[in-house]
Amino acid sequence: MNTRLQLAEATLHYQGDMQIFTAVSGPVEALRELYLLIYRDDCFRGAGELRLNMPFATGLEPEALLKAVCDALPTLDWTAPFLDILDELHATDIAPAVRGLFDLALHDAIARSNNESVTELLGGRAAQAIDTN
Repeated sequence: MNTRLQLAEATLHYQGDMQIFTAVSGPVEALRELYLLIYRDDCFRGAGELRLNMPFATGLEPEALLKAVCDALPTLDWTAPFLDILDELHATDIAPAVRGLFDLALHDAIARSNNESVTELLGGRAAQAIDTN
């Protein structure tokens, strides 16, 4: 079994002159997102996401948070079954934001392996559509 991990970064902006503003952070030029993608045997298996530029929530500046992710990746046995990696993850001393990124990707991988949504994996029901504004 071949496992490959990929980190991808994206900077998300509103269109035009709209500005991102949150109650905690105030105005933000853009959202700096980090994605962890898991591949097994050359097939996509799961993804997790972490906003890098939220030191008010993580206690880490973006570059320190990115370094924490890169330092933590090799501490887990990513070739093991996804449930085993999840158990291993929660027994480690990895920073909470990093653990959250890995946790999201692993839950997505487990759900996809079961041919269900993460909502269903966690005991909920997936809706076909949700009305929004």
